Amino acid sequence: MSNLPTNAVGVMHRGGSALGGFTFTNNVNIMILEIYISLIASLILQLLFISKKIRKYTNR
Repeated sequence: MSNLPTNAVGVMHRGGSALGGFTFTNNVNIMILEIYISLIASLILQLLFISKKIRKYTNR
């Protein structure tokens, strides 16, 4: 059972045959999309945090 995660990762890197035969370029595009999504999510979290701080200062 310990080999399952590494095997899944290996299949993903080899071309994603487990995901219905994705080509390598599609995998790269998905990786770029995931990076963009994570960047946008972190930006949104930072904006929420900053807006909370601003609200604290304006409530005084």
